[in-house]
Amino acid sequence: MDVRSASFHPIEPVLACALFSGGILLFKSSWKHPTSLSTWKLQCQFRSEYSALSLNFNKSGTKLAGGCPDGTLIVWCSRTGQKRVLPVSRRLDFPLTVWNPFDLNVLASYNNAMEGKLVVIFNAAIGHFYFLQSKENVWCVDWISRNRLACSYDDGTVEIHEIELGFISTSNLVKKLVVSTHFTSDTQVFPYPKNRGMKSNVWSIAWNEQLQLLATSSHDGWVKLWSMDSQDPVHMRHFSSFCCHLVWSPMELPSSNKDPLEGEREPYLASGMEDGSISIWAPLGKKLRPFLLLDGHTEQLHQVSFSPNGRYLASTDYDRKLVIWSTKTWDIIYTLPPSGCRFPYTISWDATSSKLCITEKTGLKRFLTIEYVAAENQCAKCKKTSQNVKRCSRCRSIFYCSKECQFSHWSNHKTVCQKN
Repeated sequence: MDVRSASFHPIEPVLACALFSGGILLFKSSWKHPTSLSTWKLQCQFRSEYSALSLNFNKSGTKLAGGCPDGTLIVWCSRTGQKRVLPVSRRLDFPLTVWNPFDLNVLASYNNAMEGKLVVIFNAAIGHFYFLQSKENVWCVDWISRNRLACSYDDGTVEIHEIELGFISTSNLVKKLVVSTHFTSDTQVFPYPKNRGMKSNVWSIAWNEQLQLLATSSHDGWVKLWSMDSQDPVHMRHFSSFCCHLVWSPMELPSSNKDPLEGEREPYLASGMEDGSISIWAPLGKKLRPFLLLDGHTEQLHQVSFSPNGRYLASTDYDRKLVIWSTKTWDIIYTLPPSGCRFPYTISWDATSSKLCITEKTGLKRFLTIEYVAAENQCAKCKKTSQNVKRCSRCRSIFYCSKECQFSHWSNHKTVCQKN
């Protein structure tokens, strides 16, 4: 299939694929439980003269956004195929989109693959938009409320903008955080002299609504947590390598002697580092210190992404190597070897956490899916086929013919068993 980018629906068993020739294909499963992607059927096709380099559903899956190589932004209604097109002539290359989880019709679009000082705010329901122009290059954006957007820059700062979209759209700078005042070289750390143009990029930011904290990572090796009530970080941790991508977990820190589904849910941070390691840090935990996952990558990390149920962590690096980790034991359960091409993959989980699609943003026709689906009517242990097999009551995605088979297979199945 001639796929340029792809994204799974956040709720339903639907996969959207953008074609090189233009347009979108939507594939859907007729079953609610996880089934092999080979059984999914083409549901509909959205025609378009544009080829989307990136695809992204909003939180409810009602709208699908695509960023095109010439800067054009397209938003489709996922049920009707109706679209709004917003040409943006002042940017090229690879526009990214970040949907607002507090207002499902609004998104922010930016480009960090080249020098870009423009963030586009777009309301796909009414067509209103706003061009947020900055003096510095934008590295990352994230929504922290219905009308507030956090933007990180390559001068070591993060700005919080309050944006109102209408016939006359406006923005107001409500807060500016000085994240980094130092520039890190290979041999020393020295103060950041702005007038000399030396910069310590704020590589990644991630908002946690439960904790009301904004996590930032900068090129000087610091990961900091900020409350919107203060100008100073409330928590901070220094690492020997800088963090390229931050992501919050959907549940508390798992351990080998505690079921992560039990007890109080405490979010934690996974940080993909420049040296290929991954830091796992529960900043509000009293007993757990950050620890590093060292065995997966040797190249700079590009993306880390938790599965929706929090039981897996996928990581990709700039050598196009993919690793999937079990967050129960932090063991590696899947590895896609590197291809030797210095361009990273973009990954998307499906709603059941049983599938992962991989696309590659340089335009090469590289599209893969990784899935864990049990064969229908077949015992996972003895492989016998029977009409009397029963599903695992916990994850509903694997079958057993007897309690004995289920018990003997548990040591293998517990790593990937998920509770839907």
